[in-house]
Amino acid sequence: MRVTSRRGTYVVLEGIDGVGKTTQVRALASLLPKEEIRLVTEPSDTPVGRLTQSAWSGELRMSPEAQSLLFAADSTELTRTGLQSVESMLRRGLIVLGDRCFLSTIAYLSDACSENWLWEIHARCLMPDLILILDLPPRHALHRIRLRGEKHAQSTKVEYLVRVRRRYKLAAMEMRRRGFAVEVLPIRRESLPAAVTEALLLRLQAHGICLNRSRGRLQQPHP
Repeated sequence: MRVTSRRGTYVVLEGIDGVGKTTQVRALASLLPKEEIRLVTEPSDTPVGRLTQSAWSGELRMSPEAQSLLFAADSTELTRTGLQSVESMLRRGLIVLGDRCFLSTIAYLSDACSENWLWEIHARCLMPDLILILDLPPRHALHRIRLRGEKHAQSTKVEYLVRVRRRYKLAAMEMRRRGFAVEVLPIRRESLPAAVTEALLLRLQAHGICLNRSRGRLQQPHP
């Protein structure tokens, strides 16, 4: 296992369904040499993650509290445990780009669970160095969801997405109060994916994570 003197960087894209997180994670990853970057998604593709996906899709019926505990277990395992954890990748000096993190659980399940309890059960999760929340009006996000043919009962209700969007913004405020780096990036319906990518790169640069276009490498400046 390669270990470097410089720790890697963990950046996560967040937001309601349909904002384009996966598209943007892939776009940012395409700018980096494959050997220097890893992509992670929550729920993960681990056994715990697959169980979490089944619970969220409704295939496996359980209470919101049980779902929340599954999400917390999946996030903790993904970020903290084993050679393939985010923590181990960072020790190897890699850039880790995440498609969702524990913040999704806070935003999506605090309708049904105590928000304080949700924060508590995720206390062992590794905190990203930067969370960028893509913010698209729910009616536009819902249009994208329908075009993709997704059928998740909750995510196809605009009223629900409005509440989730609001909770993301409140969670961002709470994260900043706790001293973590979180930003909300407004997106217009007409914004092309390339324009959103450029806006993300500017936000990354503002946090000391810059793209060296001549070498195609995302890197942090030396202190």
